[in-house]
Amino acid sequence: MTTHSYASEHKDVAHAFEHKGLTHAEAHSKAHLKNTIIISQPDLKYSVFEHMSRRILKKAYSIMGKDIVFEAFPVERSIAVANAGITDGELARITGLQSSYLDLIEVPIPIAFDKVYAYSKEHDFTVDGWQSLKPYKVDHIFGFKLAEQKSKGLNATKVKTIEQGLNRLRAGRSDVFIGISGVDCLIRKNSYTDVKALMPHLDELIMYHYLHKRHKDLAEELGKVLLKMQETGEIALIQKQAKQEFLDQCEQRTES
Repeated sequence: MTTHSYASEHKDVAHAFEHKGLTHAEAHSKAHLKNTIIISQPDLKYSVFEHMSRRILKKAYSIMGKDIVFEAFPVERSIAVANAGITDGELARITGLQSSYLDLIEVPIPIAFDKVYAYSKEHDFTVDGWQSLKPYKVDHIFGFKLAEQKSKGLNATKVKTIEQGLNRLRAGRSDVFIGISGVDCLIRKNSYTDVKALMPHLDELIMYHYLHKRHKDLAEELGKVLLKMQETGEIALIQKQAKQEFLDQCEQRTES
């Protein structure tokens, strides 16, 4: 993504907070008065890594005496908003994105993980890495950075939402939809019994928190807090609890 596209995204999200009756400038002003950090996150209904990340960051920031508020945006826009400085940072993404989003700082302690699966309706084959998808028409969400990186050379199309991807799959407009493990919740919720996750899983996500460059000192302090939480096993414990909580909630939602 170029600097020009950052500016374009900034214009697109300038009214991000207005649904709450605040301009983004006013939102930040009020947040700073309350010692609150505003973090953007991808608007995914079912996500293990987001569940983990939110719980871990709430704990880490509370240790630092700060509150945290999460604002949901479409997947690509979420990180663009953080890079533009409209929010204070991005919840969690794969490593190395600061090379493309130049105004973000990666906090170098992994805080969450998830598995990536190839979902299909018509096809049933053993998944053996990304190249095993080469014969097929593949969809993934716009802004899903790992998929964008790994699907180069494949017949890949970007869609806006998981629902759109699954509907295209069921309509025969694609052969495979690439998604995280939480897609299973949406499949069960909508009784998409004709769609299945192919085995084994395609890849794994290891996720890191990002802060806007104006928070360089905060990023360093947060890194130390997260490192201590990692060393004491607290991060692993929260991850385990968050994953189980997510699975329980997923079952409750799909039963309704």
